[in-house]
Amino acid sequence: MRAIAMTGAAFLSLASPIQAAGLPAAYTVEQADLGARSFNQYCGACHDERLIGRFQTYPTAQKFYGFISDAMPRNEPGQLSSARYLALIAWFMQKSGFPAGDTMLTNDPAILSSIVPGDAVVD
Repeated sequence: MRAIAMTGAAFLSLASPIQAAGLPAAYTVEQADLGARSFNQYCGACHDERLIGRFQTYPTAQKFYGFISDAMPRNEPGQLSSARYLALIAWFMQKSGFPAGDTMLTNDPAILSSIVPGDAVVD
């Protein structure tokens, strides 16, 4: 399993010079836009944008994905599609300072495990 995660990280680091600096461009602007709309529709009633700071406390995007896809929204856990949960993560990444790229974020465990939310810098 560790070799797979390293392979995913290596893939990300070879994709662009920005990614070599530790901030993978693992989502698209369109995906982050869907995440913003999804946040307003499904999350905003209980959470404000300070939830982005909570995202940054997770060791990996994989752990955060696991939590939100199992437990959120609180009134109907797991009701959103995988695409919506990933879009939320893309929006959190965008708001955290991760650059957008040309490839959509997927639920590939190797990719999600290579993304460390705490590596981002919030403006």
